Amino acid sequence: MHTEQIDRTRDRIRDLARTASHAEEYRQGMLRLVGEVVPWDGAVLTALDPATHLVTAATLLDLDSSRCATAIEIELAECDGNLYTALARQTPGVAVLSHAVGGDMARSARYRDLYRPAGLHDELRAVARAGGSCWGALSLARRPGHNFTDDDIAALATLEGAIADGLRVMLLRAVGAAASDRQAAGPAVIVLDSAGEVESCTAEALDLLAGLSWREVDLPALLLPVRSAAARLRRGSRDVAGVRLHAVDGSWLLLHAAPLCSTNGTSRTVVTIEPARPPEVVSIVAAVIGLTARETEVLEHLLAGHTSIEIGRKLYLSPYTVNDHVQHIFDKAGVRNRKELMTWLFFSHYSQGA
Repeated sequence: MHTEQIDRTRDRIRDLARTASHAEEYRQGMLRLVGEVVPWDGAVLTALDPATHLVTAATLLDLDSSRCATAIEIELAECDGNLYTALARQTPGVAVLSHAVGGDMARSARYRDLYRPAGLHDELRAVARAGGSCWGALSLARRPGHNFTDDDIAALATLEGAIADGLRVMLLRAVGAAASDRQAAGPAVIVLDSAGEVESCTAEALDLLAGLSWREVDLPALLLPVRSAAARLRRGSRDVAGVRLHAVDGSWLLLHAAPLCSTNGTSRTVVTIEPARPPEVVSIVAAVIGLTARETEVLEHLLAGHTSIEIGRKLYLSPYTVNDHVQHIFDKAGVRNRKELMTWLFFSHYSQGA
C-alpha cells in the first residue's frame, strides 16, 4: 500500500468529521474509507465511554447485530486475544487475530462464536485514541484465504489518530445541540435475566435508547450499552454506574446497572437510564474539548456555582490564575461567559427543568 494513498485516506477521514451531519454518518463513512486501504468483508465500530471503556454505541456493516451480546461477553470475559483493553495499552494499538493465536483460529472464542458462523476468518482490530483517552475501537473481518498482513497493521495504525479525532469531533459538535422538548412518560428501567437477555422493560427505556441513533436500528443494536454494563456487572463488578450516553437531541443520559435482589435464587440485573447531571459528565466533556487536569478541576467548581475567589481558595490559586483557567475553558468550548458555557453543556437539562 502506497504511503500517499494512506495519507489521502487519513485526510478524507478528517474531512468527513467536518462535514458529517451526525455521528452515525461519520462512523459508516469512516469504515468505508478505511476499507479502501484495508479491504474488509465485515466491520464494526464501537464508540466507548473513555472513563469505563464500556460500549455506548456501535455501527455494524455486513455483520449480524444479533451476535452483539456474545461479542460483549467474550470481550469482558477476557478469554480471547487482542482485547480492546489490552490494545489500549500498547503501541500501535492494532493487532491481527491470526497472529495472536499462532494461526490456530479455533483457539479464538471470537472466531468460533462470531466469525466462523458468518463465513469469516481473520480479524484486524484497533483502538482509536486521542488526547490521552480511548474514544472507540474497530474490528475488520475477512473471509478465508485473505488474512491480514503487517502492511494492513501499519496502514490502520497510521489512521488511528484521525479516526479518534473524528469520534471526538462528532461528540463535541453534538454537545449543546437543540434539545428535545419530550417529557419523560415514566421510569426508564430494563431487567435482564442471568443470561443477559431482556426479561422486561418499560416503554420509556426503549424510547430513550432509540434517541441515541439517527437511524432506525434493530433491538440488539439499541441494547448494546445495556448489555455492556450488565455484562461488566456479571463479571465481578458490584455495581456499574456512570456510563454516559449522548442522545441525538443534545441531552446526556446516565446508564446504571445493579444486581436485582431475588427471593428465589435467580440472578437478574436491573438497568436504569436517566438524565445525567452536570457533575456526572464533567470528565467526558473535559476530554472532548481537551481541558488540562487543572482546567477540569476549575470546570467542576464552575458548574457548582463557585466564584473565582472561592475556586482560588479551594485550589490554592490566586483569583487571577483562576480567571486565566476560566478563559481557557471558554476559549476551548467556544463560549464567552459562564451562562453560555452552561447552556452549551447542558441546555437540554435546563430547558426541561431537570
